[in-house]
Amino acid sequence: SKMLQYMCFKPLLNIDGADPDCPWPREDPYNRYGADQFAHDGSLIWFEPLPPMLPNLEENPKLPPVGPDVYTLVLDLDETLVHYYELDGMGNYDIRPGMHEFLERMNQLGYEIVIFTAATQDYADWVIDQIDPGRLIHHRLYRQHALPWGPIFVKDMSKIGRDLDRCLIIDNVQENFMLQPHNGIFIVTWYDDPHDTALF
Repeated sequence: SKMLQYMCFKPLLNIDGADPDCPWPREDPYNRYGADQFAHDGSLIWFEPLPPMLPNLEENPKLPPVGPDVYTLVLDLDETLVHYYELDGMGNYDIRPGMHEFLERMNQLGYEIVIFTAATQDYADWVIDQIDPGRLIHHRLYRQHALPWGPIFVKDMSKIGRDLDRCLIIDNVQENFMLQPHNGIFIVTWYDDPHDTALF
């Protein structure tokens, strides 16, 4: 923290939208963990205003309130619903068999559907925007909302503002729901098996 007081971090921004071709936003859309420690002047270090790469332990991922009879289904993303891969340097993903039918069925049953992923927000939003055109997924939680625990990011269900008696999480990493093991359903990891039937 001694070094931080001499470094001035600033996001690359498109001030007042002056440049129509500029990829940067007009203001940094994210809270930066520890930003109150940055110097206001000194050696300038510019950064791209991308979503946070690290969990923010001060962030409260509490979801908006729901009615008393609503059940919440929390779903992991990678290797549970989709599998990401790169081909010729381009990012792509495959969808697990039955994923669309599963989301539709859970939605028809009245579940509030939440994606909770340890992935970064820009990647997760890119995937979810494409796999859920009907907007059946109500809320999204990302790496910044998780709890770092050694090499994994634990999804603490007690922090999302839901009655745990009405909350389930489906994840292919059992340790991700180790704080609430009775709320978790372990699903086998999926990469590319076209005959997988877990979601069905």
